[in-house]
Amino acid sequence: MSKLDRRDLYAALTLLLLWGLFFWRYLTPVEVDRVALPRGDLSEHFYILRSFAFDELRAGRFPLWGQGVFDVYPFQADPESALFYPPVALALLGGLALGWSALPLQAIQLEAMAHVLLASFLCYLFLREEMKHRLAALLGSVVFSYGGYLTSYPLQQITFVEAAVWLPLALWSVKLLTNTGKKRCLVLTALAFTLAFLTGNPQNLTQLFYATLAYYAYQCWRTRLPWPVALKRLGLVLALTVGLSAVQLLPSLEWWRNSTRASISFEKAAVAFPPQDVVQFIVTGLVSYWQPLYVGIFSLVLAFLACATGRKRDLPFWAILTIVALIFSFGKNLFGFEVPYLTLPGYSLFRDQERHAYLVTFGLSVLAAHGLDTLLSPLKRWERKLVHH
Repeated sequence: MSKLDRRDLYAALTLLLLWGLFFWRYLTPVEVDRVALPRGDLSEHFYILRSFAFDELRAGRFPLWGQGVFDVYPFQADPESALFYPPVALALLGGLALGWSALPLQAIQLEAMAHVLLASFLCYLFLREEMKHRLAALLGSVVFSYGGYLTSYPLQQITFVEAAVWLPLALWSVKLLTNTGKKRCLVLTALAFTLAFLTGNPQNLTQLFYATLAYYAYQCWRTRLPWPVALKRLGLVLALTVGLSAVQLLPSLEWWRNSTRASISFEKAAVAFPPQDVVQFIVTGLVSYWQPLYVGIFSLVLAFLACATGRKRDLPFWAILTIVALIFSFGKNLFGFEVPYLTLPGYSLFRDQERHAYLVTFGLSVLAAHGLDTLLSPLKRWERKLVHH
């Protein structure tokens, strides 16, 4: 593990400053300048869930059940209630301690924006372990946090941004687990999985889990860790995850078993990007309202440079992850999604496969960071010619 020092503190302060500049109109105390996120799922769905939970707690009742259209509704069993997700629980209990009569909409908006800041910190932490230069780690963090994915519809679908936050932590911890095998790495990995689950977004959790599992397998292969040891560590992580998340996991499993989402057809599951949406890599506003694939031209150039030089040993993994996630994001519009749908548990439960943009943009962010890390390092003669041309 790389030792953090004062320069990493400066990087963290830079990320905090960028976050403040990006969201200043949502955070400013000057009312005439202040804006709110547009009306949508955040205000019309997730805020309603949070408000109901707050009102129940304020009335002295734990929100196990809610009132449905025709009958009572198992509120806590619904993963989107996120009652045991620490930031949500702290917001609800903090509001009670402050004597709020109702949960303000600004509270859930701040929750969404704060997770973008947390994503930038955790992404920097992971890339700091991967890069020789802090500036490269900083760039990758900025690309992921403020690219087209996290700053688009996930801010409305708050569970998407909250689940995405924990991917860098999961990747960082499994790399340490592979290299050291320390118990705290087992706990940290299980904690990352648990937090991603408690956000209430099982689709992003599934993508996070498989991406992390693939990275763990790659690291075990690269370090020649004996497979019995690797499987034992993974089993301990999964056992810890089940234990830590059991309070939400058990009722949610029953909820899913009786849900209309327990089984959906391939046609519904495979709805995804049309092929022309690859234009989002280059330009915005041309093919759709949201631009979840956009990471910037400069980032694409750096990612190409990283792949062209091939200097970094983990580059094949990130290139393959990005390409596979992109193929899956096209669903039935391109051959490839059939494989996880038929073979990987969980993939037959979710629709809207364009949400794989989450992994595509993260992979490109890592590749861009590797590209800048290469530029900041002494170049070989043929690499200088490549950059010059």
